[in-house]
Amino acid sequence: MAAAGRAVPAFEPIRAAVQRYIKDERIDRREGVITINHLVPRAAAARYRDAVERAADENRMRLIVSGPWPPYAFADTW
Repeated sequence: MAAAGRAVPAFEPIRAAVQRYIKDERIDRREGVITINHLVPRAAAARYRDAVERAADENRMRLIVSGPWPPYAFADTW
Protein backbone atom coordinates (compact mmCIF):
# COMPACT_ATOMS: atom_id res chain seq x y z
CA MET A 1 0.00 0.00 0.00
CA ALA A 2 1.27 3.47 -0.81
CA ALA A 3 2.49 5.53 2.12
CA ALA A 4 -0.23 8.14 1.61
CA GLY A 5 -2.89 5.43 1.87
CA ARG A 6 -1.35 4.20 5.11
CA ALA A 7 -1.38 7.64 6.70
CA VAL A 8 -3.37 7.40 9.91
CA PRO A 9 -1.35 9.74 12.15
CA ALA A 10 -3.21 8.91 15.35
CA PHE A 11 -2.42 5.21 14.82
CA GLU A 12 1.36 5.65 14.56
CA PRO A 13 2.06 4.89 18.26
CA ILE A 14 0.15 1.61 17.89
CA ARG A 15 1.88 0.70 14.64
CA ALA A 16 5.27 1.39 16.23
CA ALA A 17 4.43 -0.93 19.13
CA VAL A 18 3.45 -3.85 16.89
CA GLN A 19 5.54 -3.34 13.77
CA ARG A 20 7.73 -6.37 14.52
CA TYR A 21 4.67 -8.68 14.36
CA ILE A 22 3.09 -7.28 11.17
CA LYS A 23 3.71 -9.10 7.89
CA ASP A 24 1.27 -6.94 5.89
CA GLU A 25 -1.29 -4.19 6.53
CA ARG A 26 -4.53 -3.08 4.86
CA ILE A 27 -6.45 0.09 5.71
CA ASP A 28 -10.10 0.68 4.88
CA ARG A 29 -11.88 4.00 5.48
CA ARG A 30 -15.67 4.15 5.44
CA GLU A 31 -18.03 6.74 6.87
CA GLY A 32 -15.63 8.04 9.50
CA VAL A 33 -14.48 4.59 10.62
CA ILE A 34 -10.98 3.34 9.90
CA THR A 35 -10.37 -0.40 9.83
CA ILE A 36 -6.76 -1.52 9.97
CA ASN A 37 -6.10 -5.16 9.19
CA HIS A 38 -2.77 -6.66 10.14
CA LEU A 39 -1.46 -9.97 8.88
CA VAL A 40 0.25 -11.49 11.92
CA PRO A 41 1.72 -14.97 12.30
CA ARG A 42 -0.53 -17.14 14.45
CA ALA A 43 2.31 -17.77 16.93
CA ALA A 44 2.59 -14.01 17.56
CA ALA A 45 -1.14 -13.26 17.89
CA ALA A 46 -1.26 -13.05 21.69
CA ARG A 47 1.88 -10.88 21.90
CA TYR A 48 0.50 -8.65 19.13
CA ARG A 49 -2.83 -8.20 20.93
CA ASP A 50 -1.10 -7.41 24.23
CA ALA A 51 1.14 -4.84 22.53
CA VAL A 52 -1.81 -3.17 20.75
CA GLU A 53 -3.89 -2.94 23.91
CA ARG A 54 -0.97 -1.65 25.99
CA ALA A 55 -0.05 1.01 23.40
CA ALA A 56 -3.70 2.08 23.01
CA ASP A 57 -4.05 2.44 26.78
CA GLU A 58 -0.79 4.41 27.07
CA ASN A 59 -1.93 6.73 24.26
CA ARG A 60 -5.54 7.01 25.46
CA MET A 61 -6.79 5.66 22.16
CA ARG A 62 -10.13 3.97 21.68
CA LEU A 63 -9.92 0.94 19.45
CA ILE A 64 -11.29 -2.55 19.09
CA VAL A 65 -9.07 -5.55 18.48
CA SER A 66 -10.75 -8.58 16.99
CA GLY A 67 -9.51 -11.87 15.68
CA PRO A 68 -7.51 -13.73 14.86
CA TRP A 69 -9.52 -14.25 11.70
CA PRO A 70 -8.75 -15.88 8.37
CA PRO A 71 -6.81 -13.35 6.28
CA TYR A 72 -9.72 -12.27 4.04
CA ALA A 73 -8.44 -8.70 3.78
CA PHE A 74 -5.29 -10.06 2.13
CA ALA A 75 -6.94 -12.49 -0.30
CA ASP A 76 -6.13 -10.38 -3.34
CA THR A 77 -2.41 -10.99 -2.78
CA TRP A 78 -2.61 -14.81 -2.89
